[in-house]
Amino acid sequence: MKKRKVLIFTLILSLLLSTQSAFAAEIYKGSSPIVKGKTVGTVKSGNVLMIPAKEVFTGLGLKVTYDTGAKKMTVKGKNRTFEFWSGKKYFKAGNMNLNMDASATVVKNVFYVPAHVIGQVSGYEAKMSGGKLTLTAAKQTAFNVGTIAGPTGIAMAKLMNENYLGEQSKVNYTIESNAQLLPAKLLKKELDIAFVPTNMASIVYNKSKGEVVLLSTNIWGLLSVVTTDPKIKTWNDLKGKQIDIFGQGATPEIAFRSLADSHNLDLKKDLSFKMAYDTPGTLVAALASGKTKDGVGVLAEPFTSMLLAKNKNARILADFQTEWKKNYESDFPMSSIVVRKEFLKEHPEIVSAFVREFSNALTYANKNPKEIGKFVKTLPELPFESAIVAASIPRSDFRYVSATNAKKAVNKYLQILYLFDKATVGGKLPDKDFYTTIPVTY
Repeated sequence: MKKRKVLIFTLILSLLLSTQSAFAAEIYKGSSPIVKGKTVGTVKSGNVLMIPAKEVFTGLGLKVTYDTGAKKMTVKGKNRTFEFWSGKKYFKAGNMNLNMDASATVVKNVFYVPAHVIGQVSGYEAKMSGGKLTLTAAKQTAFNVGTIAGPTGIAMAKLMNENYLGEQSKVNYTIESNAQLLPAKLLKKELDIAFVPTNMASIVYNKSKGEVVLLSTNIWGLLSVVTTDPKIKTWNDLKGKQIDIFGQGATPEIAFRSLADSHNLDLKKDLSFKMAYDTPGTLVAALASGKTKDGVGVLAEPFTSMLLAKNKNARILADFQTEWKKNYESDFPMSSIVVRKEFLKEHPEIVSAFVREFSNALTYANKNPKEIGKFVKTLPELPFESAIVAASIPRSDFRYVSATNAKKAVNKYLQILYLFDKATVGGKLPDKDFYTTIPVTY
């Protein structure tokens, strides 16, 4: 990244008998201090470095005003206006809300915000090294995110519509109809971040020799065994039946085979399979119209909701999340986010902003399923009716869990698949470096 000018904060650690870590700093623009002889304090809120907003943004040449009564700070940026409120864990960028790692706060008449917003407001890159927080003027970074035209696309609908993380970056989204297309794009560096089935995350980690790593797991449900036959009520009733599935070798087939085996169904003698479907929607149409042999299929949301709306006899025979917990005493970590290690190392602040907004987008989706349908309608790659989207979200179990916190469930899930078929995880289980964290330098 080309560096054009540097502003330096000299940070001197002070030992205080309090719950907050405190620093003293002088602001430099080039080699000259912005305020001669004046020290500017920075504090920590938990592990989040907080900077004095007025001094920093004024030093960067931005206009700053403060409303004492409302405890509100306004920063006039190059492209839009930013507003912060004391006690709020978000700030407004134009007409959009962006989330922060800690709430803005006022300490001894000084208004503080998390240091990570420096890049989002001004475009400057902030890095801590040798006790100095260095701000470097940088070009806007464009990066590429890939997802799937299904549940992960729905989960990201709000994020893709807003398409703004701050002044430091620009996101380009790709929505694929087939998850199998994403690994090749990651390996060719055509994508920097991708949403993939969790077992595919293991496969691409092995193929890339550790250059694509797990960032988080975010969908913990979705799959169901569905039937339109009222006589089928238990797993045992599936003996002798044909199971119709979209995606040979993909998560629906792999997970179903594993669960069926745990219910003592002989996969060769008791069951047959049909997988000749070009899309999940084609399978829904076949099940809804009674054109499958035995009226039994495996679907993910929102396709399960589509079937339930199309056929009054359709129902869920078994929910994979419930079955997985019952049989393996663990959650079902179906879908995850992976990131190229090189991109993460070069732009941790951008990756952090992305997952921060995505995590909050999931929270929003869970609380406002009807509203997500409106966002989905603006994306032609997601051909789902608003009512179907709203019905599918409560059954989808959207939860952002970092790779570190998801490690136990993901590791057990991959072990189960590995024992069933090594190829499903890329021939070997990933090592500890598969589970990554976002590095923070300040």
